[in-house]
Amino acid sequence: MRAQRASRSPDLYKDIMSKFSYEIWSADRNGHLSKNMLLLLLDRQEMYMKETHLFEFLLYWARKECEYEGLTCNINNIQSCLHDSGALRKIRFLEMSPADFSKTVVPSCVLSQAECLALESLIYNKPVDAKDLACLSGFSLTRHPRHQISPVVRRCTRDISSGRRLSFENCLAQVNITPSARVLVHGFRIASRMSCDRLFNQVYREQLVALVKDEHGNILSQVDYMKKDIAFNTNQHLRLPRPVWFEPGVKYTLQCNYAAGLYPLLHYSELASAKGASFQFETRLDGRHVCCCFLNSICYSY
Repeated sequence: MRAQRASRSPDLYKDIMSKFSYEIWSADRNGHLSKNMLLLLLDRQEMYMKETHLFEFLLYWARKECEYEGLTCNINNIQSCLHDSGALRKIRFLEMSPADFSKTVVPSCVLSQAECLALESLIYNKPVDAKDLACLSGFSLTRHPRHQISPVVRRCTRDISSGRRLSFENCLAQVNITPSARVLVHGFRIASRMSCDRLFNQVYREQLVALVKDEHGNILSQVDYMKKDIAFNTNQHLRLPRPVWFEPGVKYTLQCNYAAGLYPLLHYSELASAKGASFQFETRLDGRHVCCCFLNSICYSY
């Protein structure tokens, strides 16, 4: 029985790790995966990350490996580290788009010019002679993509502290969010438009621009949200184009520029807790602090 548990543990670990972004991989073993575990993860057929993100993680991993070995973190040592470990040869370069390859792989200088030219030709489905292909010996030339899987996303929903409700229209609505732990935010659930009785069972077309900013006002994400068939008097899912990391104790801002229409403000609790994290909220309308809010919940992972 003990042997069975031991044999299942690495598989369970790989199943879990494959569902997260490389920032979570970086958090393993004080920020560094072992070479053996890295190779096992790269052998996975199911993965949350795309090949471009896996390559970016390899660059990070090689720099950390150089630090652990006491080596200077220069391009020669990074190249040697990646080639000697065998990790580079597990990246499915032919699954990258030409744009991703030219923007991510080529500028890294990890591959030689001959390797880049040969891979680019294969990505573009151009014929490559045997002499040029020789430099790719050992590289993964498979065109079978990994199965993209979804991460484990949790939701932190705020409790309603009072049944009293306010409303707003044609103004800049924003809420400050301060997490207690490092979380990867995927999106939010925000209020949909209010309706009168005659429109209660109908739908409308939503249009708004949402910004996620850090404590210095820098834009971390922008969503140009347009969706039809949104129900009145409910909540709608505002999904970020790419998840954003929220650091503990740092105040972030969700800013929504709503189109014309009347939207509700509910008396939510200013502190909400969920598995592994809690969030502090502060709402402002046109720069004025208000005790109600349009934000119902946060969708996040680790």
